[in-house]
Amino acid sequence: MTPEELLKLDWMGRFKQSIQTIKDNKAFWVLKNPNGTYSIPEGRPKKFCVWGEESHAQYNCTDGWEDTIPTAMSFEVFMSGLYPRLKKGRVNTILVSPMRNRRGKEIPITEFFEKVGIETDTISNNDVLSDHKVILTPIDDKILKGLFDYLDEKLGTEGCKNDLTLTVAYLKNHGVKDLDNAIAWLQSKGGYCDCEVLANVEE
Repeated sequence: MTPEELLKLDWMGRFKQSIQTIKDNKAFWVLKNPNGTYSIPEGRPKKFCVWGEESHAQYNCTDGWEDTIPTAMSFEVFMSGLYPRLKKGRVNTILVSPMRNRRGKEIPITEFFEKVGIETDTISNNDVLSDHKVILTPIDDKILKGLFDYLDEKLGTEGCKNDLTLTVAYLKNHGVKDLDNAIAWLQSKGGYCDCEVLANVEE
């Protein structure tokens, strides 16, 4: 699929297409710097970008990434070489197929493993446990993940009004009854406005 064909899909369509391609090929494409390091977008949380096809990675060699080199990476090479370095640098999020100014889909690295079929028996127990910490929240996990995706999309077009207008509206629409408790929990994690919920609570 050409970059132009991929861009005809919405962001979730691009994500599903890329994940399926990665799963089928048991490999993905990354952008490598001339000094041997890998390109990681600025911001929090730290995230590692992957693409399903070489042309999709090549499409992003612009806007500060002009000198990067699209590089194929097998699952085996990723798990034995790069993954331990990402863990050491506290990179726990995979950004799947961002296309310049078009958003990609951010997912926890362990969810990425599950979706593409990477065997995790090569990961130490400590690594697995650190990515599966049990966090008790007054908000259902699916609603919470949906909130992050919703805010990511809305804040990109509407911006933050320095309050929790978008967050409260989303939680109400998705049946969260104890809003006071939910908001108090978000604020305890640093989410005092919509953009802080995305920046601090998601991390």
